[in-house]
Amino acid sequence: MSLRTVHVITLSLLTTGLFAACSDDDAATTTGTTAAGTTTSSSGGGEGGAGGQGGAATVGSGGATSTTTTSATTSTGTGGTPIVCDPFPTTGAVLAVNNLFVGETDPGGVSSTTAWKQYGFDVDNMVSTAQSAGLCKLVNGAPASTHDDGNNGTDNSFGKSVLPLLLATSSDPSAQINASIAAGEFTLMVHLKDLAAGPDQTPVLTNLYTGGQATPPLFDGNDCWPTAAESLLDATDIDTPKVSFPAASVQGDVWTSGVADTLDLTLLVSGFPLKLTLHKARLSLDLAADHESGTNGQLGGVLNAQEFIDAVQDVVAPMFGGCSSATWQAIAAQLKQAADIMTDGSQDPNASCDGISIGLGFTATKVALGTIADPVPAAVDPCP
Repeated sequence: MSLRTVHVITLSLLTTGLFAACSDDDAATTTGTTAAGTTTSSSGGGEGGAGGQGGAATVGSGGATSTTTTSATTSTGTGGTPIVCDPFPTTGAVLAVNNLFVGETDPGGVSSTTAWKQYGFDVDNMVSTAQSAGLCKLVNGAPASTHDDGNNGTDNSFGKSVLPLLLATSSDPSAQINASIAAGEFTLMVHLKDLAAGPDQTPVLTNLYTGGQATPPLFDGNDCWPTAAESLLDATDIDTPKVSFPAASVQGDVWTSGVADTLDLTLLVSGFPLKLTLHKARLSLDLAADHESGTNGQLGGVLNAQEFIDAVQDVVAPMFGGCSSATWQAIAAQLKQAADIMTDGSQDPNASCDGISIGLGFTATKVALGTIADPVPAAVDPCP
């Protein structure tokens, strides 16, 4: 959820080896230079390594808000691109996703076929089952159980109907995603600009950013994470996020975002950015008392089924002989049958379901909002 954010829900798992990440088996020696001027060396495969991170200092600005500054971090890898993270001064708190859960495990990492039921939101304000009335018409071939909700009416057909396709070839998609986050390949950052001390605050203006390529984070509160240009309306202005929640609030140290019409997440699949658009998107997070970390995070909304299929098609279809190949058409039909809701988050018994509800879990920790990274070149559409 460039994302770069849910960066690798590796749709490589739709079929065996489908999206295996490219790797370089040639041995290489990398040299990293930190902002503090120290140098480290390591041996391994692939691109040049990254150096250590600079230190950080947090300065409180009296009263309800705080201003955070962090020393710049520069990491230069032999054969790679230098990563520079010069943090922006911020008030409130900036929290970055450090763990993401697709739905095959609970937040503790315990595998369960029903873990998906706890991720997401009750988007349509209905507790639905296969026998419920007033629901949209399922796509031909979809089982009636497609309408079964998760816990307390949670809508997450992605976890119920799409996740099994991933699990058919890999049991640990969440672990793969979290390995990418730990490597500094992506994150999602929420800047709670108005957040002050205390458990109850309304409103708390919140901006949402995608984190670009970073030095591997320590998640000790001192990390600086570059901001992806793709998450900004103006790629030169950090104050122009594409997604903002002006009515977000904190009640009992639980932050809730409110609803955004759309929220774009981009997964990087074998170097190809897979863009997902969540409609009626929302987030929540249980904040620690010091507001420097959070658990039980929820990210949810609705994927338009055709938009989702088109996005997957660009990655998958060329691997099976093109957009009209029988194999791709069979995959597309399965994805279409996951539709359980209308794209606008409602239910309409007179219309065919055209949306796939989605819910993901996450935890987050304090970082500094860093340098705007260069835009990633747009990929060529293999199925125009």
